[in-house]
Amino acid sequence: MSQHEFSLSRLERVCAHCGGVLVFLMMYTPRANVEAKLPFLAIALAGAAAAIVSGRARASRFLLAWFWVCVAFGVVWSSIGFFNDNPGVGDYFRLHVLWPLLYLPLVLGVYNEQILALLLRYLLAAMVAIALFNIAVFLNAIDWIPSNPLLELEMGARVGVHEGYAQITSHNIGSLIFLVPLFMMVYLLADESTGQNRLIAFALLLGLVAVLLSGRRALWLLVAVTPLVGVALSAALPRSDARRLRRKVAVVLALGAVTLFGVALFLAKTTDWEPAGFAERLTGVISDDEGVRADQARALLRHWVEVPLLGSGFGAGVPEVVRDDERPWIYELYYHLILFNTGLVGFTVYATLLAAVSIQLWRAVSTRSRRGSGCFAILVAYIIFLMAAATNPYLGSFDFMFVIFFGLAVANCFGEPRPSRPALAPAH
Repeated sequence: MSQHEFSLSRLERVCAHCGGVLVFLMMYTPRANVEAKLPFLAIALAGAAAAIVSGRARASRFLLAWFWVCVAFGVVWSSIGFFNDNPGVGDYFRLHVLWPLLYLPLVLGVYNEQILALLLRYLLAAMVAIALFNIAVFLNAIDWIPSNPLLELEMGARVGVHEGYAQITSHNIGSLIFLVPLFMMVYLLADESTGQNRLIAFALLLGLVAVLLSGRRALWLLVAVTPLVGVALSAALPRSDARRLRRKVAVVLALGAVTLFGVALFLAKTTDWEPAGFAERLTGVISDDEGVRADQARALLRHWVEVPLLGSGFGAGVPEVVRDDERPWIYELYYHLILFNTGLVGFTVYATLLAAVSIQLWRAVSTRSRRGSGCFAILVAYIIFLMAAATNPYLGSFDFMFVIFFGLAVANCFGEPRPSRPALAPAH
């Protein structure tokens, strides 16, 4: 019997549920409410430590090599930043050395398929909670519902009303970049209409409504291309699953196009909304209509050329562009920043680490038969999240780094061929 076929003891279930609550809080209140997360983190770490000591949690050679390279990467370029007296080196030492070391036992703690299914249930609950929160924030901003304490949590929840559109700025909107693609793929890969799938469909509908109301153009585009990314990667799936996915994506895209056309026609006839203005705003995410990210890119690349191989070291910014007066080493263009801080050598190492997780997830999909459908959904959501990180510093946060380490946990748990089992999906 493999380690993935053991049933969980009562104590293991308690620790797993605490890990699930931690994941929920990380997605629902990212970058905030640390004191609420710490007790669940401590219990989850204790449960993971017990599983490691008992031998039930084991690390693959890939996982150990990945973490060794990851920590070495952080130590080397933090050291360069330290010797260069970079002011923000402490932040990046914590991000690239301490946080991965803290995540390692948590990754090993996902040693059982039941634990992974439990985490998926908490992720589904997080998507519903985030959607309801942001819908309520939007309705409160337009005076449809009164304010209440739940809308005043420390999550940067604000709605900016501009000419022709509104934008929600709450921190947890970023979590939808991972959660909506994840459960969109879970739903599209389901092969029967069960109560579980109807629950996922309802949760996904709420998530999509929150995405639309968010006014976040990058989020719109990434969610829109998620089915296409799934089709592009469908070669990893069994033929029957790949055919079903392509057929469902075709139907979804057709229905989506008809729905959007109908909504646009209704708005054009009943309001002063103009399709041309909407299209201009949507394409602005690519053209950088405000020029902020273009300025960052030019400045970071210009200074990178001065130290092309090893970079400036972690914790350095560029004087021409300062996005945060208190932390002038922080920028939206995270990959540009990594290139400037670590040079070609470090950027290659970092890109290899991110790509290696994708490759291991691909292998898990191609060797798991139907169980691979859950791994495939995680793979697609992981890639979408990495695309989002190109223009927003999600990978610079302990909470959002969860996406990387969740992918590692799945790869470690299911990376080796084993007998076929039911597909990963959140249960009732």
